[in-house]
Amino acid sequence: MLVQAPQHIDLHPGPLGDLFRRIAKRKNRNVAVVATARKLVSIAWHMLKNNEPYRYADPNPTKAINALGDSSYPALSLTRPKTTSTFQLT
Repeated sequence: MLVQAPQHIDLHPGPLGDLFRRIAKRKNRNVAVVATARKLVSIAWHMLKNNEPYRYADPNPTKAINALGDSSYPALSLTRPKTTSTFQLT
């Protein structure tokens, strides 16, 4: 499932599309797909670890959705829910 997104990223502008096209030009397309999937995972991990949004995202669509106040779209929140786990050693 992870390699499905990079399969179509070559048509999109932005840093991930540039990465894909650069690798695909030098190597096989499948190598570019796997490398881009790995980059996506590392970006997602850093976003979750540092609790921050994607740096290269266009903020205008998000602002437009929130400005509409449309109830079909949930309010965007950048905070992760707190998880409580209790371990009891007996």
